[in-house]
Order: sequence, then C-alpha cells, then structure tokens
Amino acid sequence: MSAHVSSAGIVAKFSTIAGGAWIEDRETPLGTTRVWRFDDQGRSEWADLAALQAGNARWYGHQFTAKDFIFC
Repeated sequence: MSAHVSSAGIVAKFSTIAGGAWIEDRETPLGTTRVWRFDDQGRSEWADLAALQAGNARWYGHQFTAKDFIFC
C-alpha cells in the first residue's frame, strides 16, 4: 500500500529573483504572478512578481508548504 501524497499541484520554476525564489507557472485569476520562497521547514510565503520587479519586497505568509508544489 502506498502513502497518499497531497499536492496543490502548483508548478513553479526557479529564478534568481529576490536572492532565489520560485515563480509560479500560471497567473492567478486576478492576473498576477506569484513568487514563492520557503523556510528550512518548507513553510511558504509569496510576493507579487511585478511588485518585486518594481522594488517592493513585501512578502505574505501562506498555508501551502513545499510539498504542495511541483518544482521545475
């Protein structure tokens, strides 16, 4: 019997932006692109890509963890 692994299936590609983070492959329904980073326990926080590119380094905590992502 195999263990079920939960995943939100969020596809993210690595980028050097913000010292190394993951950019979500698809825009949100609001038309924004999220950038994700993770702490050493896999907890996530995100920022808007356009805001980061404009110099606004505001990050927001989120309930997703690294196991919810598909990393490319």
